[in-house]
Amino acid sequence: MNLQEVLSQVPARPSRKRRGRGNGSGLGGSGGRGQHGAKSRSGWRRRYGYEGGQMPLNRRIPKRGFNNFNFEQRFDVVNLGQLNESFQDGEAVDREAVKNKLGLKFRHEGLKILGDGELTRKLNVVAHKISKAARQKIEACGGSWKVLIADVVKKKPFKPYPKAPPEKSSEKGAEKRAGKGGEAEGVEKKGADPAAKAGPASKTDPASKTAGAAQDEGKKPAKEAPKKNPEKPESKDQTSGKK
Repeated sequence: MNLQEVLSQVPARPSRKRRGRGNGSGLGGSGGRGQHGAKSRSGWRRRYGYEGGQMPLNRRIPKRGFNNFNFEQRFDVVNLGQLNESFQDGEAVDREAVKNKLGLKFRHEGLKILGDGELTRKLNVVAHKISKAARQKIEACGGSWKVLIADVVKKKPFKPYPKAPPEKSSEKGAEKRAGKGGEAEGVEKKGADPAAKAGPASKTDPASKTAGAAQDEGKKPAKEAPKKNPEKPESKDQTSGKK
């Protein structure tokens, strides 16, 4: 077998499926589309990302982080080589002039000038962004440039303040601790009873005796339990309840 025999078995142009020719054609009934479903209907087209009704992949995966797509500033880019071919000496170069001279269709509102190519003309360039190389070439030819959007000033990296060095001598710490202890001893406690500070009163103090006597008088004597009569002892019959 050679390559010619293999290719002869494969038709170069397969015959198309002839629909609507009855059951004898092999595509009768549903015309090769199956019985039911969206694919069997006319006008059906597979939508990108459609998975038959189940939750598609782009909604199943988590979304984390920040996306700058909606906030990014986009510019239409023009090089100095293009300006050198289209503009004359002393002409003003802005977005409308570039659009008319070069015939460009701008997709964004901003215009950015890059330094690719040679510049031999004196131009007055006004754009939203101008690269550093383009500025140098414009100034070298005696031209001027103006940026409509100010350059973003980069913030300095954060540097924490250095920590205070530890005290070398421990004598200062000991003096501070001693001073705090002396102050605590000298301060009187709020709400303390002055009589408690004086300590227990002595036995020979007459004032303490009178105070103690007054307290004893104020106290009422406790009730005594009734005493049983020893002369009449209770009989066993009375205690047992027999008649």
